[in-house]
Amino acid sequence: MITGKQISAIRNAIRLGKILQRNHPEIKDLYGPHTHSEIVRILKIDTLYCVPNSVAITAIWHAIRGHKGGFRVVSYSGLLSLVEAENISREHWVKQGIERSAEQFIKGTGLRGRTFEENSKAGKKGYKKGLEGKSNDELREYGRRGYISGLSKMTFEQRSKARCKGAKARGETLWSIKEIETLYQLSQEAEYQYSKGANTGKPNKKLIASELNNMYHDGKNIRWQESVSSRLKRYRASLKTKAS
Repeated sequence: MITGKQISAIRNAIRLGKILQRNHPEIKDLYGPHTHSEIVRILKIDTLYCVPNSVAITAIWHAIRGHKGGFRVVSYSGLLSLVEAENISREHWVKQGIERSAEQFIKGTGLRGRTFEENSKAGKKGYKKGLEGKSNDELREYGRRGYISGLSKMTFEQRSKARCKGAKARGETLWSIKEIETLYQLSQEAEYQYSKGANTGKPNKKLIASELNNMYHDGKNIRWQESVSSRLKRYRASLKTKAS
């Protein structure tokens, strides 16, 4: 569960965002060539305002996009329109995605670290080892038995550990229990939910992903809308299991 200290940090970041708009209007021009964390470093925001790096990064985020209200802080507009901010953010995500893929290739981690022939050979080896020659019904039964004997008998913590092991092998950034609990708590806050349209009241997973990146990953685009959605769904399922 998100702590009072974390809520206070979020509130301070939102307030600082408004101050940064007044004291550093150049943030508007810096965002594009630079990410949130890079702007913090260029302007020395954490040093000037005596705040942790994570708060400074979140403050930059709010200075650019504004604040919709919530957390007992009055709403305000951003230095950029949401469309402009989204377009620049998308460019950053693509750039970091390419860099991450290149890093995996160089280090030889994940699927990108293998040649096409190596991936093909690994797939054929696994297929011949247990699935070759089986009918569709046998394949379905094989999958059902595997689930029953494996994941279905695991606790949420055990499943998380197993998934983390696989994620680590693929060169991905693991989820901590603390980050997962923060994700769930943010999904319950009105500030991180859609306020209008067909999704009114539902979690804004893209917004939550950005907040998690600011709080836990120095503003780097580690968490995506899709990964937030998947993790939140699994955590909610675990809560229902515990309740029953």
